[in-house]
Amino acid sequence: MENSLQQGIEAAKAGKLGLALEHLKNAVVEEPKNPEVWVWLAGIIDDEEKQRVFLNKALELDPDNVAAQRGIAYLQRQKYVPSQSPVTENKLAAEKSPQSEDEPELEYPNPNDLTMHVETFAKQVDAIGDPQAPSQAQIVRESKTLKTKPKRSIVDILIYGLTLIVFTIIGILIGATIKNRNIILPEPTEQSQISLQSPGDGVFLSVNNVFYKMALGQNEPPADDGIPSIMARLPKIVVNNALLIPAKLKLLDENNNDISFTVEENPDTSFTISPTSGLAPGQYCLLHPISDENQAFYWCFKVLE
Repeated sequence: MENSLQQGIEAAKAGKLGLALEHLKNAVVEEPKNPEVWVWLAGIIDDEEKQRVFLNKALELDPDNVAAQRGIAYLQRQKYVPSQSPVTENKLAAEKSPQSEDEPELEYPNPNDLTMHVETFAKQVDAIGDPQAPSQAQIVRESKTLKTKPKRSIVDILIYGLTLIVFTIIGILIGATIKNRNIILPEPTEQSQISLQSPGDGVFLSVNNVFYKMALGQNEPPADDGIPSIMARLPKIVVNNALLIPAKLKLLDENNNDISFTVEENPDTSFTISPTSGLAPGQYCLLHPISDENQAFYWCFKVLE
């Protein structure tokens, strides 16, 4: 099926200019960026000013368009044709309809604006040869209305800018607060920290594969400088002492309540004690009774808040 442009061209070649105009008006809406539409539209109208507008639009879309170049050259030559006789000029002036004082003669709107508002341009094309179409003044006013965009006041821009700055600062402060909440474990004393290597003989507190030496206390917890402090709620206790029997060990809180734990044998002679649930803040001691039930060895640690 032929498009509107092809139908308009065929109608123009057949001398049916009215039908050609109808098809080309549709082609403007369908193909506003096709230079051939503008060239043929200029070719079927008699108004030189409108012809110039349409041909310039065609050249804007295709600067190498030969037909548009020839059309513009022809219109340029027409400017230098000797003026007609006074009789002819008076006759032409009499044929022109009088111009309203309230509606001064207006230039045909710029095609650069029209391509942004195809519907408005279609109305302008409709005005060609149609006495019932809107006047050019009405169409131009409508085009200007469509181009008018509301502008934000300086106060609105300042408010938006200040709001953006405030929210940016709040976001930075929140991010810094969250970052600073990463709690750093207190550094264990040089005496208690071993290293990332496997521990030697003794009892050690293990947190993230870092081993802390737990001082031995007899019949009572050791001094504070021998008690490591941690933040972890599920630490492990590595026991590397052949004299200690897992079945006799007890894990007590600061109120002497039993804390349940599991025992896992390690590949070497040591074994690992793990609480079955998270530990609340406070002091905890691993206890192993001596031969005399009234005596025991203590290894203690603290869980900080």
